[in-house]
Amino acid sequence: MNVTVLLRVIDDPELASGVSRGTLRLDDSTLVALSLALSLKPQMPGVQLFGIAAGPASWDPPLQETLAAGLASVARVWSSELAEADVPAAAAALATGGAGDSDAIICGSASSDHGSGTLPGAVAELLGLPILADVAALTVDHEGVVAQVRGEGGRRRSYRVPDRAMLVAARLPAPSIFPPLARRLAARKVHVPEAVPASTTLIVGGPGRVSIIDYGPPRPLTRHLIKPSASAAPADRLRLLMSGGMAGRSGQTLGSGGTGGGLGKQLAEVLVKEGFVG
Repeated sequence: MNVTVLLRVIDDPELASGVSRGTLRLDDSTLVALSLALSLKPQMPGVQLFGIAAGPASWDPPLQETLAAGLASVARVWSSELAEADVPAAAAALATGGAGDSDAIICGSASSDHGSGTLPGAVAELLGLPILADVAALTVDHEGVVAQVRGEGGRRRSYRVPDRAMLVAARLPAPSIFPPLARRLAARKVHVPEAVPASTTLIVGGPGRVSIIDYGPPRPLTRHLIKPSASAAPADRLRLLMSGGMAGRSGQTLGSGGTGGGLGKQLAEVLVKEGFVG
């Protein structure tokens, strides 16, 4: 069985103070996907794990770390078109750059520096693969690979992974992957091959197929805050009031003009009560 992991590298300024002085690392969602793939090795001795990324040459050091972690090889696809490309273009580059040659593709959920979460669907559609999302664990039995998928209430469903599939890792805390130092030093000497993708255009077709034509920014999350405590410091109460999204005693949103009185009225009451205004 051949498994390909889609890899993504992000810029983490907090790493600038480290020993390497580098700020690039694998994204947390990628680390979860990588951990899922590596969990297959002790269960399936014959499994072959590969990695592929759509990124520039500066990504090579973090990608080399995946070789030390246990991937058999890693490659990149890159072209000048991808420098200003969007998710559909990256999906087309990955699909035509070798990701479709494996029996299974494992990728992370929405990355921390982008957040659209549309890449797995775009790649799977191009390759005609079924998708299993929210995969929390992979196990192997006498019939093949079983995906443990997170469900409501913390329950897990077990799915038999088909012969070819896209597996999207669940949103889990990033695991700690620390390969031995000798393997890391050896991996740094391995050249990461770069290939020009055959296409950066998302082309889909056929009856009953869904085409991704665009994607937009994520919608803002609705805040549900409680009424500030009377014992809180005035500054904390003001900060909580001014953050918005708070519900009044009647359950209506502040500022809606209902019996809650609105954000302005609540703010004025706090200012008067705390002696800021006369």
